[in-house]
Amino acid sequence: MENKNENNSSIIPIGSTGLVRVGNSIDITNKIIKEHEERGVSENFKSVKIGNQYWMTENLDVDCYLNGDSIPQVQNPKDWENLKTGAWCYYNNDSDNGKKFGKIYNWFAINDKRGLAPNGFKVASFEDWKTLFENLGENVAGYKLKSNHGWKENGNGNNESKLNIYPAGYRMYNIFIGKDDYTHIWTSTEKNENSAVFVNFNYYADNVFSSDTFKYTGSYVRCLKI
Repeated sequence: MENKNENNSSIIPIGSTGLVRVGNSIDITNKIIKEHEERGVSENFKSVKIGNQYWMTENLDVDCYLNGDSIPQVQNPKDWENLKTGAWCYYNNDSDNGKKFGKIYNWFAINDKRGLAPNGFKVASFEDWKTLFENLGENVAGYKLKSNHGWKENGNGNNESKLNIYPAGYRMYNIFIGKDDYTHIWTSTEKNENSAVFVNFNYYADNVFSSDTFKYTGSYVRCLKI
């Protein structure tokens, strides 16, 4: 006879993105509470001083807002495209990528009033990035910011800045692209109703490019101390 208590699983709604099965809802709740407590302490997030700025040395990797509300993980491409609220995922929906690269967010998570950045930090604006590039030298900023391994065709940096920018790619609504070639990092700067600004690190360049793209695009996030 089948033991119906053997699999202690639950179905938990996550807003408009459908349903997700979790092994134990209590464990999930406790995880969110623990993360909420940890992200309230700025010392838990490593940073390095460059000029007068203190930058986080890793991509953001949180799954709740500053007030403790959870941010849904969304894997389905059509759900991702149609969202107007915050969401995150891993590159290729593979948690192993998250261990190295952190989480990918849509821009709605960045702009949420509940706060994506940990206590004492903010998501870097385009102006913040420009200041960083000027401090490092605009023509070589990418080289000093990129990790010293992992980039295609030996397009590595020297990581002089200690910011460890890895070639982590990004997400369009239906595909993940660019791993090993480049990485997109959101800024908090809005372009218009439909798009926002990101910075783009490439394997073939020692500088850094910037452009804007749809807010449903998934990119990484860097924060700096307020």
